[in-house]
Amino acid sequence: MIKPYFKVWLDDTRPIPDEFCGSPGDGLVVVFRCIDIESVKRLYILDYVDHISFDHDLGEGQGTGYDLAKWFESLAFVGNCKAVTWDIHSANYDGSKYIKMAMASADKFWKSRQVTP
Repeated sequence: MIKPYFKVWLDDTRPIPDEFCGSPGDGLVVVFRCIDIESVKRLYILDYVDHISFDHDLGEGQGTGYDLAKWFESLAFVGNCKAVTWDIHSANYDGSKYIKMAMASADKFWKSRQVTP
């Protein structure tokens, strides 16, 4: 059985755009919309995250996209997690910059350990 490709759209207000649902190749793509970082963490732990698109500003008490990016960075540093691909769709310039720095750091740790998405 072929494993589906799991994508996460992290955003509390914007709907998932059609182009985000595209397939990498001919495989099955499953898309989740999450409005908080704890939901993404649970999906990741269950191996249901291959790609994530980050928003920074989530609802009150939901954490931020940067909080989630720092979580990925710390897991990658310790070396006990699989790599994910990612992009950022946030309109918050500073928040996007911080997410990018944390995830680029995670990518560096994954690459140094030869962990590929």
